[in-house]
Amino acid sequence: MPPPYVKTIREEILYEYAKLICRSAHGSLERAVITDRFKKLRNGEISISGNANYLCYLTSSFFNF
Repeated sequence: MPPPYVKTIREEILYEYAKLICRSAHGSLERAVITDRFKKLRNGEISISGNANYLCYLTSSFFNF
């Protein structure tokens, strides 16, 4: 379950991607790192690549965000 500041489906995808980044970099889930990566993804400071980016596009197009 994502934290309360994750409000949209797009943000939920970004949050899950931030968790993947954290696991890849640290080998475990660290809340501070996940939150930092999530905020940077949401604000456009870093971007996701490949299929994950396409999934965000499809999700936002489907739900008209």
